Amino acid sequence: MEKVLKEPAEVVDIQEIDTEDEKFAPVIKAFNTYGIGALPIITLNGKPVCMATIYPSQIVTVLERELRKRTEAK
Repeated sequence: MEKVLKEPAEVVDIQEIDTEDEKFAPVIKAFNTYGIGALPIITLNGKPVCMATIYPSQIVTVLERELRKRTEAK
């Protein structure tokens, strides 16, 4: 993932996040909606972009697509 993002990836333990922190609101909502089946939840700038996969290739594909969309939107 770090090769795609070109910066260190951050792993956040869902049990230890501050549920009052607005930056985690989309993650809390996804977890509350889908439960443990949603994990891991991969976010990009606080927006969940990939859930429920442990396959790095799938995660990288989604991140690359999201980054490409953001670049094209600018």
